[in-house]
Amino acid sequence: MLIAPNLFATEVINNSGVFVNNGAIWYKAQVGENWQKLTGSNVKLLLEPTFNTSKGQFPVKVEKNLPVLLSNNAVGKAATGLLKSLPAIGTAITLVELACDLAQICWNEDSDGFEYIPAGTYPNQYGSCEEAIGWPSGTNTDCNNVRNNNPGTIYWFRSPDYDSTFMSQNCVLAGTVGWTYAAAGWKNCSNPPSGDPRTPSETDWTNAEPKLNVDGAIAPIIIGGGSVKIDVPTFQPIQQPIATTTTTLKDSAGNVTGTETTTTTLNITNASTSTVVNNYNVTETTVTTTYNNSNQVTGSTSTNSDAPPKTPDTKPPIIEFDQVPDSNLQTAEVPGTFTTNSWGGGTCPPDTTINYKYGTLTYDMQPACDFASGIQPVTLVLAAVIAAYLISGVRID
Repeated sequence: MLIAPNLFATEVINNSGVFVNNGAIWYKAQVGENWQKLTGSNVKLLLEPTFNTSKGQFPVKVEKNLPVLLSNNAVGKAATGLLKSLPAIGTAITLVELACDLAQICWNEDSDGFEYIPAGTYPNQYGSCEEAIGWPSGTNTDCNNVRNNNPGTIYWFRSPDYDSTFMSQNCVLAGTVGWTYAAAGWKNCSNPPSGDPRTPSETDWTNAEPKLNVDGAIAPIIIGGGSVKIDVPTFQPIQQPIATTTTTLKDSAGNVTGTETTTTTLNITNASTSTVVNNYNVTETTVTTTYNNSNQVTGSTSTNSDAPPKTPDTKPPIIEFDQVPDSNLQTAEVPGTFTTNSWGGGTCPPDTTINYKYGTLTYDMQPACDFASGIQPVTLVLAAVIAAYLISGVRID
């Protein structure tokens, strides 16, 4: 896995979350996190995941240690991969300088590209430690130890057939190995001999991987915008109190006999693997302790339980329209029993008869009905206009 802004299966610290101060690299793996210092091949992340508990959800700070993988030349491959992809040096200048120092692949400013500068040879120099000590075939363990502890170019000589005074004045002793012959390896020489520069081949880049597979390449890779692989993250087990309740104990007569305190603690341990990096083992411990009126412990019980699982995401209901198949509706004919006209209708009331002391008076209603029928359209139109004014809120002064 890689180191990243969000700590999931693939993680990367990018250039926007890194700065260098007094030679040390500081980084943020996520927005809002504290700045962390990169030490050697270990990266620390300060996370704050939220855990479900019997008392609700609680955020807990977890400081993870992420060891950077050096096995199988993982860092060296990350370094060469980043260098080969660079259109220009940019922020990777530190890594470029390291590649030149350790692997003889240097940036040529005139051609704006890399060139491989093969190491030259000193007088009486041997091609390898094994040749210098007279090892018959393969690699020698002592020679390997010197090489592994001293990345970069080592110049090997068979004692005493070289100018040891000159070498000690211009180089640093990497180590000595003996078998048939005694040999000495020298490194970090000032003005070392060199061969003719050429464009680096894939073989040159492959040969550079073990030379760049060092702690010192991790920070330049991250600063240059590359990524490094990390091993299984680890962290110290966490015990986080999440709830404490205290109740008063009374006897049957209502007298106070003491108190009872219940404390619930969240226990978090690491369950990450090389493929799943954010796994946790989460349990709860509930401790109930009773005290008498003198605050002396009179009893205690402890129970362990699994923390509630994460609440599954509820999916919103799916509503579909126009999914009901068409069907024929029942119909029935209803005979027309009503008649109307456009202005309404009605019947005229019967004639009204009034009795008084002089006789009987009959009032004929038909003339009034005829008049009402005549003005009915005008009345309805006026009513409609007044209603429209009332509904629209129009006011006439």
